Formats: sequence, C-alpha cells, structure tokens
Amino acid sequence: MAHSSSSLESINFYLLHLCLMREYLDLEFRDIEPTLPFEYNLEHVIDDFVLLAVFVGNDFLPNLPDLHIHENGVEKLFEVYKKVLPGLGKHRYFICEVLFYLNYNTARRLYQ
Repeated sequence: MAHSSSSLESINFYLLHLCLMREYLDLEFRDIEPTLPFEYNLEHVIDDFVLLAVFVGNDFLPNLPDLHIHENGVEKLFEVYKKVLPGLGKHRYFICEVLFYLNYNTARRLYQ
C-alpha cells in the first residue's frame, strides 16, 4: 500500500508549549503596564488574546477588514490592543472578569 502525500508521516506537526506562550504574552504586553490606569493582569490579557485571535483566525466568522493571519494580522491586532487598552478606563479588559462575557462596548473600540 503506497503512502499518499497526505498521510500522517508526511504532515508537519508543531508543538506549542502553553507555558512558553504565556511567557511570550507577558513579555509582549508587560511594557504597557505603566500606561494603564488599572492593575495589569496577565490572566485578563490572555483572555483578551484568545478573543482577538478568534477575530483573525476563525473559519466561522468573517475576518476583520485587513486582518488576515497570513498577512501579520495578529501583530497588527497586538499593536491596536496596546494602543486601546490604556484608554479603556473602568472597563479594563474586553472579557469581563466575573462571568467571562464579551464587553461589547469595550470591544467595539477596536473598530474605531
């Protein structure tokens, strides 16, 4: 039986260590801590990152305009997030901390 090019042996798999991803996100966003009018919280940054990643790389939702994962969409979104987050005031992060629901009024600022 011949192996086709789509066999498991011919597919590259990539291993992502979540602890390293967590450290990377902290390094990426820790530098905005002095500009925040509220306490920096890595757990909330991770929640927001997951939400923002859905906007860029989800097959079930339309992409945000000009944000495609293969065209540095994640990097662009990081830059927008860093600019928007200090101005959120009392709303803090995009995902509300108690019930884990999307704060629509806060997330809407990504489009402005």
